[in-house]
Amino acid sequence: MACVHEEEGATVSLKTFIPTSHRSKEGNPLSLLQERLWLLHRMNPKDTSWNIPFVFQIEGALDIGALERSVGAILRRHENLRARFPASPGGVPLQVTAEPAAVVLDIVDATEEEAALLVARNAEHRFDLEHGPVMVHKLVRLSPEKHLLLIDIHHIVADGWSIEGILFSELQKCYEAYGEGREPELPELPIQYPDFSAWQRKQDLSKHLAYWRESLAGYEGGLELPADHLRRPDSGKLSEAFVRRYDADFCQELDRFARKHDATIFMALLAGFAVLAQRYTGRDDLCIGTTTSGRPLPELEGLIGFFINILPLRVEVDQNLSVGEYMAQVRKLTVAGFEHQATPFEKILHSLEGDWKTRGSELAPLVVRHQNFPHTKMDKPLPGGVRFSPYVQGDDAGDSPSRGSAHARCELELSYTGNRDGLKVEAVYASDLYRRQTIERILSHHQQLLRSMFEDESRTLGDLAMMGHEEQRRVAVDNNIPLSGIADSRVFAE
Repeated sequence: MACVHEEEGATVSLKTFIPTSHRSKEGNPLSLLQERLWLLHRMNPKDTSWNIPFVFQIEGALDIGALERSVGAILRRHENLRARFPASPGGVPLQVTAEPAAVVLDIVDATEEEAALLVARNAEHRFDLEHGPVMVHKLVRLSPEKHLLLIDIHHIVADGWSIEGILFSELQKCYEAYGEGREPELPELPIQYPDFSAWQRKQDLSKHLAYWRESLAGYEGGLELPADHLRRPDSGKLSEAFVRRYDADFCQELDRFARKHDATIFMALLAGFAVLAQRYTGRDDLCIGTTTSGRPLPELEGLIGFFINILPLRVEVDQNLSVGEYMAQVRKLTVAGFEHQATPFEKILHSLEGDWKTRGSELAPLVVRHQNFPHTKMDKPLPGGVRFSPYVQGDDAGDSPSRGSAHARCELELSYTGNRDGLKVEAVYASDLYRRQTIERILSHHQQLLRSMFEDESRTLGDLAMMGHEEQRRVAVDNNIPLSGIADSRVFAE
């Protein structure tokens, strides 16, 4: 399915601010974004791809009471985390908020090996949206001064910004306060998520929908990279992920290139990826997904909730365009897309001619995003010498507690973070379609295409090199073709 650039691009200009709404204890409407996840869950309640699991490693003399009060404070502060999602007698989804309650953590003593199994189970928790809860937690005690806090939240009430920018920060601030015997000092939230839901449903989206209908008119869909394994109707259910970091020279070149073309790093990454997709598929007309944070107003910035939205960006890769001309085209279409980001993806699908409502996964099976939402530093010293840090597993461990447990919601999802001082990408891919080495090769080809774009902006897209000299020689030998033919963009697609 199409996935859910959380945080790049033009900001939507909205003339109104969100008022508090009258809320009923019997239930309130979902946001347009939540509705889509609610329907997907109803169709497949066993699907865990919309889980957001994360694990904190806690070292030091942990005050369990302070930790329980901290988790409880976050649940009390963000009523969205206390919601359940039943259907009305007429089948309309509702969000019903429970009253705050004291949190008592389930504490399990375990070895490192047993803890790894518990972490895996946490990631695969099956949520019951109708009855709740939508957030589960467990404390694993490895030793008196080493614990793991396991939390899993359903995506219907949170997103990346919510977790890494808000929850991580508030958890540490609350623990620090309770550990020192005082109440946390957090700014009051002007609204709650149901207020946003009510406000969003009153917005006039007609101009935005008209844009997307025109932009996507006649698009055929079905963009598929060559797969390692046979495609089946249920392909894309299994996933794996890894992180790749880029060298400093490349990061600085990428930033200079983007600035030279009055573009963002995301626009440059998207431009290079579209050329790569054209080389791999032979298609000139491509629709590549990205995401937006969906937080255009200041009152949304500190609120835990599901705001992220999918944007299907249609890119035409004309082999005769120069790099400079192509970058101007990509910049224009990206800015236009983000100017119309207020339209929920589901509404875009419904507005298109044909059966896109049931084929949404075919519209944007490949996703590229540049995430620049707030990230909480995890090195803050807390009372009792306690420190929260990411739980490290395997060679691909990242620097976030939510790393290492990603699910594929599309065939390939590339999430970039960083800037000219350092850039990395998390690649989440359908492992029942692709092998890891295939995705690693895709990333290498993407980087090589970008380097080729950096070198000469007067060069045409058809003349860009996708492979380095070593790979060109190897392919020439393996396929018994002249080395001079490898630079031809048609070779790989054939």
